[in-house]
Amino acid sequence: MTKNNWTSFEPHLDEMFSDPIVTAVMRRDGLTERDLREALTSARRSTALPRHGHGSLPAVVSAGSF
Repeated sequence: MTKNNWTSFEPHLDEMFSDPIVTAVMRRDGLTERDLREALTSARRSTALPRHGHGSLPAVVSAGSF
């Protein structure tokens, strides 16, 4: 990646956490890299689709899902 060229794609978290402006804002806000990684992991888990097993459907399908 070229130096901070975030205009054509999303940067990886490691790239963001190595950016001096991002780290300065995090420090000002009292956040650590670990805080943000844990928050992102939690958010990803809460928005993940429910798993019903490979190739299976849930036992009950609401009419509103069609």
